[in-house]
Amino acid sequence: MLLSRSSLLFCALVFGVAGAQAQRPAQRAINSQGEPTVFAPDLSALLADRGSEMRPVVERFTADKGALGRRYRVEYSPAQRSVMSKFYSTWSDKLKAIDFSALSAEGKADYVLLRNSIDNDIGLLARDAKVWADIAILLPFADTVMALEERRREMLPVDGAKAAKALDWVSDQVAASRQKIETLFGGRGADTPQDRPSRIAAYRAGEVLTSLRSTLQSWYRFYDGYDPLFTWWTRIPYRSADTSVTAYTRVLRERVVGVKRGEDEPIVGLPIGREGVLADLRHEMIAYSPEELMAIAQKELEWGESEMKRASREMGFGDDWKAALEKVKQSFVPPGEQIHMVKDLEFEGLEFLRKHDLITVPPLAQDVWRIEMLSPEQQKV
Repeated sequence: MLLSRSSLLFCALVFGVAGAQAQRPAQRAINSQGEPTVFAPDLSALLADRGSEMRPVVERFTADKGALGRRYRVEYSPAQRSVMSKFYSTWSDKLKAIDFSALSAEGKADYVLLRNSIDNDIGLLARDAKVWADIAILLPFADTVMALEERRREMLPVDGAKAAKALDWVSDQVAASRQKIETLFGGRGADTPQDRPSRIAAYRAGEVLTSLRSTLQSWYRFYDGYDPLFTWWTRIPYRSADTSVTAYTRVLRERVVGVKRGEDEPIVGLPIGREGVLADLRHEMIAYSPEELMAIAQKELEWGESEMKRASREMGFGDDWKAALEKVKQSFVPPGEQIHMVKDLEFEGLEFLRKHDLITVPPLAQDVWRIEMLSPEQQKV
């Protein structure tokens, strides 16, 4: 585990400051009637702020991208890749026609950010294409499922008999794919490294299968009942296809990925390669190479360990910082008091900002602060 100075400071705040702050009452901005004070912002300042002339351009791009995303929702579908590729390339060309030198400072900033976002989206499309090339062999039926949904979204008429035939074909292909995996990983057939899909490919294919099943469900429910003839033809073939996809997903996850029922899922890393990391760093405007970041991380790890040993010695545990860390982990407030500790830390942070004049905190922002509970599943993230 890598510990930076900021994470150590956080630990100190949580475990060291909580006790001192537990008795200090939290303070909100309230009026004489005991009600929260909510003030309107300085409207003259808002009126005077003309902002960036690129704002409507960014808003239009965001709106159009969202609209296309809602229309072409099927992950990895040929239609989605084609449309989004044209969308990004067209916008990229349009941006080049803007006179960058004529923009204000705010406009130039928005221009660069938008261009950076579009370039990154184009790169992600290319990355997705590579992923699909790796997993397509595991999903020979995917294009058929995608085509069914695309016809629905194009508002084309559906033929129940043809749809049933397509569902039967999907069921057969899914069953054959599942049987192949069971053979390869069950020791009953050819078992060479080139025959076996990788754990990463199986994991990604399982994720796509889950998405495809959802797509198939929404496609079927759209017509089911509304079109009685469709329902008559497809009810049994659809159930068969749905069952087959579910079984195949389970086989991939359990036989190849290593998921065990009743246990937490294993962590599967999804490598994107050095070029992928470099692309992500460029998108985030981080001016370091992966190697430089690793060197920095190693330096910070060593610094963190030396600081933990120093703190451990002060606590009487010598260099056994793990024992000291366990002692700190066991130093917690009584059950039910955690939210109050968090509340006190919240207002301590607010007071620190005000004392040092670091940022303006409007009364409205202070009044709407809240605490939400995290489920055990969310706490793992």
